[in-house]
Amino acid sequence: MNGTARVQQPAVFTRVAAVLALSLIGCVVGEADPGVEGDDDGAPQTSDPGPGTGSNPSPTPKVDVTADRTAISTELATSNAVTLTLKPSGGFTGTATLTASAVDSTGAPVTAWNLTLDKPTIELTADTSATAVVTLKVPSAVNVLAGTVKIDATTSLGTITTQATVTVAKQITYAMRLNGAKCIYPVAAASQTTISQGTKVRWVNQDAANRIIIHIGAVGGKAITGFDHEPDPGMAPNGGTFEQTAGSTTGAVDWYCHNRDNSQGITLRAAP
Repeated sequence: MNGTARVQQPAVFTRVAAVLALSLIGCVVGEADPGVEGDDDGAPQTSDPGPGTGSNPSPTPKVDVTADRTAISTELATSNAVTLTLKPSGGFTGTATLTASAVDSTGAPVTAWNLTLDKPTIELTADTSATAVVTLKVPSAVNVLAGTVKIDATTSLGTITTQATVTVAKQITYAMRLNGAKCIYPVAAASQTTISQGTKVRWVNQDAANRIIIHIGAVGGKAITGFDHEPDPGMAPNGGTFEQTAGSTTGAVDWYCHNRDNSQGITLRAAP
């Protein structure tokens, strides 16, 4: 029996050794896989490094300039306002100098129009808008009826030009109203307005109920050609009009409102 036992022992030892070897192999494989799968065993992981730590570039200082009107349609003897808005950004601060001019279609200055600025200079502060008003006054006797208003805004950054085209109808409008039995005149008593040949003068009745008649009489016996007394029954309420066009450049007329014996002389004088 002892001989048989000695023969069996090597076989048992061999099987045990094989099992141990397989177990060791399994441990090695088991340790390698979690590393590949990203297990929480302390193995290094790959991740997005994220944005760099460099500083962002500073914003660029600038000034935007806009006008509330880029086209003006008007007539003689009027005032027309254009509001300019200056908006600094990017931290800009400084002085803006404003100038206004008018030119015709050839670029020549229109000296017959009058331009004024309520603020020739503006102190701009960071990110705060500021405004200025340019007023265009068109005289009653002028023959330049089209052009462009140019507004320059100059800062340390340079000059920005804003433009508004201008179209002028060769006419003057008097809006007439009543206060009870009396006319309310749109111009001062005994005032004079000079007009040029071809100018249309329009009287408009803005009263809600009553008619208005415009009396026209020659001054010194020499009237403006084309002007006559308004016939009965006069202008209708709510927008009725009476129109006369100057046909000569000499003479003058007085006009006033016939309404329940109320009168007030105002002179229209033709340009020589």
